[in-house]
Amino acid sequence: RFFKNNDKCKLVKVDSLDNTEAAPFLKNAKEDRPDLVSIAVPMGVQENASFIVDLDSLLNYRDLFSDDNGSWKMTGARLKFFRVQKEGGQVVSIGKVKREGEAQESIRRLSCIYKSCPFRHRTIVAIEYGKEIDKRFPIVLINYRPEGSPQTFK
Repeated sequence: RFFKNNDKCKLVKVDSLDNTEAAPFLKNAKEDRPDLVSIAVPMGVQENASFIVDLDSLLNYRDLFSDDNGSWKMTGARLKFFRVQKEGGQVVSIGKVKREGEAQESIRRLSCIYKSCPFRHRTIVAIEYGKEIDKRFPIVLINYRPEGSPQTFK
């Protein structure tokens, strides 16, 4: 399903934002479900919505942090470490580890609130192999959600 009739922005139904479910989905999406991968950052999102975005399709990966909803304030950037289990080239599960040295990958959850409407939240889930941007997995999940019932804002 397209967001606002834009075939570059595809709405995705996400049952859980839990890392153990989101990460395998992201790792396999480009191969298994290219029909769900957006190639542009969604604009004007005011309802509950989730998108999988291919950073390689953006002119600049920093475009991910922009939309036309105004200014967002970062409220957290949690990083957790995981080991990956694969079968036949597919990621089937991930397991949390305590120390970075034991990890194959890390998952960063960037949490933001809309400055003029603090009930509005945005979470970006990104898989990383290291601190540099070229070591990040190019597929990310963006989730928009209100606290309470959805409301229109400007």
